[in-house]
Amino acid sequence: KPPKWLPETLRKDFRAIGKRLIAAGLYTDLDADTLGRYLVAQHQWLIATGETEKALAKRDQEDADGWGRIQERYFNRLGTAPTTWG
Repeated sequence: KPPKWLPETLRKDFRAIGKRLIAAGLYTDLDADTLGRYLVAQHQWLIATGETEKALAKRDQEDADGWGRIQERYFNRLGTAPTTWG
C-alpha cells in the first residue's frame, strides 16, 4: 500500500509497479518509501524534461540550461539509493 505522503496522482503507478515487484519476489512492505521516492523523482524528471523541451523549442538556451540541470538532477536520483538524496 502506498505511503501516506505519496501524492494521489502517483498512487496508481505505485500499486501497478508494486504488484509487478511482488510477483517477481523483489518487494516487501519495507520498500514502500523507496518506491514512492522513485516515483516522485520520476514525476519531477518528466516535468523537467517537458520544460527543457519547451525551452529548446523556443531557442531559449538559458532556460534550457537551467531546466536541463534540474532534469539531470532528477535523472541521477532515479539511479541512486534514496539515502543519498538531499
